[in-house]
Amino acid sequence: MPQETSDYYFSCPGLAISTVLFENVGLYIENFSGIPYSESENNTLIRFGKVFQQTYTRFLDLQKAEAQMRESEIELGLERVRARTMAMQNSDELQDAAIILFQQLKNLGIVTGSCGFNIWDNEEKNAKVWMTSPEGGFQAPFNLPHTESAIYKATYTSMSAGEDFL
Repeated sequence: MPQETSDYYFSCPGLAISTVLFENVGLYIENFSGIPYSESENNTLIRFGKVFQQTYTRFLDLQKAEAQMRESEIELGLERVRARTMAMQNSDELQDAAIILFQQLKNLGIVTGSCGFNIWDNEEKNAKVWMTSPEGGFQAPFNLPHTESAIYKATYTSMSAGEDFL
């Protein structure tokens, strides 16, 4: 503590403190006259402490509700993608599913340059790729060799090693 503060504390006639402790709240008042707080003042402090405890409880409830809401948003996005993929009649519709996937990730606040699906052909060492454009629109499906892109090389290596996530 700075010397100036220390000098002030030691020059005071005394110190009186009242503290109220609840489950998640500690609230105190102090004075430097050395005169203890009255029962009425202490009761007022207790009332304020109870309000702060209620406020903290409400804060925790809101955090929980926000987490549940986020989980609901994720589930809704997953269900939209699931519904689109289950309605597919042919592989060309993967493009529509990629667009829905991109939109749902964007709605959840996940920033991505594009989104899509790759169907890997290990014998040919390439993938057929259905991707959105960076704006989330249609991009024609294309073949991409695993050996031409640093990202695809790393992905192919991880996949070949049996890894589930890269």
